[in-house]
Amino acid sequence: MFRFYNKNKNPFESLFLSNELYYQEIESLQAKRSAASSPHEQDAESSFTTISLKRGTFAKLLRKSLRDGSYSPGLANLADVRVRKKKRTIYQFPIVDRIVHGVLARVLLQEMGPKLSPHLYSYRKDRNWSTAVKNFTNYVRVHRREIITPQERGLYVLRTDVRRYTETIPVDNDSLLWEQLSLLTERAGEFQPKIHKLLRQAIRPEILSEDGSRYVPIMGIPFGSPISTIVFNLYLQDLDHIFHRLNQDAFYARYGDDILYAHQSLGVVEEFERRLSEELSKRRLELSKKKHSLCYFNGAGRRESSDSIVRGAHSITFLGMRINFDGTVALKKGTAKHALDELRMRMKNHNQIHKDLPQRERARKLCVLANDIFDTHIPHSTYSADLLQRCISDRRFLRDFDFEVAKIAAETLSGRRGKRAFDVISYDALRNEFGLESLCAARNIYSGGRS
Repeated sequence: MFRFYNKNKNPFESLFLSNELYYQEIESLQAKRSAASSPHEQDAESSFTTISLKRGTFAKLLRKSLRDGSYSPGLANLADVRVRKKKRTIYQFPIVDRIVHGVLARVLLQEMGPKLSPHLYSYRKDRNWSTAVKNFTNYVRVHRREIITPQERGLYVLRTDVRRYTETIPVDNDSLLWEQLSLLTERAGEFQPKIHKLLRQAIRPEILSEDGSRYVPIMGIPFGSPISTIVFNLYLQDLDHIFHRLNQDAFYARYGDDILYAHQSLGVVEEFERRLSEELSKRRLELSKKKHSLCYFNGAGRRESSDSIVRGAHSITFLGMRINFDGTVALKKGTAKHALDELRMRMKNHNQIHKDLPQRERARKLCVLANDIFDTHIPHSTYSADLLQRCISDRRFLRDFDFEVAKIAAETLSGRRGKRAFDVISYDALRNEFGLESLCAARNIYSGGRS
């Protein structure tokens, strides 16, 4: 029977004295590997099946090897993949090493959780990117309420990130990271040297290159390892506390290396930028020039004054969302386009499958498909479904998005492009007769009519 890990225990002791963490990690991997798509994962499937079936014996033997120091990690391989249209180099580890990394990550996450700043939103169970967006919109609304005159409202907003953060975190012997990990593992007691050795092996794995040579990196965190997200949060953890204390009237949020800072005063924001650059330099990092953006955020999208060099903006993009100065949220243009393109492709395929049915029957089936794609309770719903139903509060955006969804359905059914498609099957018919649901109406119901 599966036993849940007792959070009251010292997690470092449990790493060496209990099977529970290993059971949890094996079960988690089993769920993920059911949808394995890479050849590497498929080749290792038989080994993992054996481990899963004999998890008790495996956990006991692995714990013993970790404790007596006989555990020796295998070689890591590198593979290039695309993650949301970005090329990433991921590390592929032998299955036993992957389990060790996962267990280490669980231990570190439990120990680190209470020490993290409430202004850090990445890779946490108690808060995420949507919490960051919600907190920023609340900050904007409070500003609007406090400043009665619309012409006097406005916030300077700095959006920036760290240049090639995951690839440039130093992991050589002089890196600040090892000191941070020492502080984090203070409670490990007699086990601390063993844990440090395991962490070094996980963070600086020996890599087998394509030409057969081997090397150990001194820069960059293994992307794809469970420990990577722990390090991404930990390495800049001190900055989160520093900048919260710097000016508590300001808004500060960090997601990984994505940072947003806002305040009424340009001087306050410029001082933050100077300190941020200074603190990053101490950690051998630097700000990205490509993603660096400073604007004066206000309802009219104007500059604060005619001689100001800071551009005005009536909306800003943050964590994939477009945030308006009235506090409402919409999908950014690229995300919305991706969702509509996916809908168009799936509708086209669905219509082709049912091409022999009468148009009215096909209309009903396409409307059911569209409803399912944007329903978070349906397994094959789109990535944007939860955003559209729960996070998006800009009613104008939702009405426009509703129209685009209906237009795609009409175009697919009629073979016509643009609004002319509604001459064949009307917008009202799609909504009222064939059951195409409105995301705007659904949002009104979910929020009780609130913005």
